[in-house]
Amino acid sequence: MSVGKMTQSFIALMLFALLGLALAACDSNNPAPTLGPTNSDATLVKQAGMNMKALKSYHVEATGSLAAGDMKISGDIDVSNSNSRLDMNVAGQDLQTVQIGTDHYNSSDGGKTFTKSDGTGPDPGPFVRVWDSFNPISIDKNAANFKDGAPARETIGGVDTKHIITNAGDLSLSNTSATSSTIELWITTDATAVVRQMKVVGQSGSQGVNLTFTWSHINENLDIKAPSALPASK
Repeated sequence: MSVGKMTQSFIALMLFALLGLALAACDSNNPAPTLGPTNSDATLVKQAGMNMKALKSYHVEATGSLAAGDMKISGDIDVSNSNSRLDMNVAGQDLQTVQIGTDHYNSSDGGKTFTKSDGTGPDPGPFVRVWDSFNPISIDKNAANFKDGAPARETIGGVDTKHIITNAGDLSLSNTSATSSTIELWITTDATAVVRQMKVVGQSGSQGVNLTFTWSHINENLDIKAPSALPASK
């Protein structure tokens, strides 16, 4: 195995480990304490969750720190066409990956050159599937646990948002179990509510989790194309 492939494999494994821990922390089985009745907050979260589940495309940023290392990921995701473009730095290692349908291209030199893989590559699924398992029933069951954050309103990416906080068990975003975590959401207050930012802080097993997602360029044409800087064929 070449050094480049070893680097890509290492980063891919680290990516799965880090995002797996973070998303696991979004689905705690621990009971949430009573935080007071804030049904309007719960209604907004429910609306935003369903809208996020239906997104066709978006840009996402994920930054955070876990026991395994720091991570910073920037991605364009075209759900409708199964296209994605990700720039990742995980535990000090860089990787760029582009997916066009079923074709995968990887770069470990800062995007100067790409290699077309054998049909596999780092899966953008953790970004695509963050909201796939969202179920509004979980919000209805725990409506009283959603409360205003501090401050209650903030501008995120130039957009006015409502800041809402709850425990991870009130907002199931994955199918794995974890220990206690807190989730903060910043949701737009216009006619089409969407989540512009989400922060997860807490524990997944024995691992600490501190991860922030931000979404922008929602349902825009992201123009994701196959990279041109491919090595010459032999």
